[in-house]
Amino acid sequence: QSRSIVLTQPPKINYSYILKNPTCYKFTNGSVEIQTSGGSGSLTTYYNGLSHVGSFKFISQKAGTYTVKIVDNTNGCLIFPPDVVLTQPDTLTIITTTVDVNCDGTDNGNITIEPMGGTQPFTAQVTRGIFQESVPAFYPSANVGMLKQGTYNVRVIDSQGCISNVQTTVNEGIELVFKAEKAKDADCASGGAINITQLSTIPDTK
Repeated sequence: QSRSIVLTQPPKINYSYILKNPTCYKFTNGSVEIQTSGGSGSLTTYYNGLSHVGSFKFISQKAGTYTVKIVDNTNGCLIFPPDVVLTQPDTLTIITTTVDVNCDGTDNGNITIEPMGGTQPFTAQVTRGIFQESVPAFYPSANVGMLKQGTYNVRVIDSQGCISNVQTTVNEGIELVFKAEKAKDADCASGGAINITQLSTIPDTK
């Protein structure tokens, strides 16, 4: 008499990832949540040298590629899901281009601000002593004008709160200096004359 033999297998091990990338370059505020289900009993997740039974959220993570292993604690079955990949933005830096004031004592200088890296859009603050100007959200660059000669602090904040600072200088213009010398005294026949000599020089901007 024959008998039927039924072979069964444990339920499939299921998983899913919920990833949060670090907000700034070299920050460790990313997170990886690994949700597990299925199998014959409890499941242990191994991730980046850490382990936890059941679903778990690993916090304080930096950018990188990490392997994952999930083990069924009842029968030893295991799976290797795809690696977890956390990315980060490039480091936030600032390129500034200045236009100097064209005459000594005037306030027609300006600074162009061009952030590199980070996450757009950006905001900026330009300060010097009591002077402060805020630049609302912009991309890719912004300009701050009507500046006097001096060194300015430029701060850029990206949409994730990453901050970069730089100093830049608006140089003073040329003070025009002249020397007047008597060339001829006035007499009854003709007027007098003076010679005017320019002592300062204006740079060639061509």
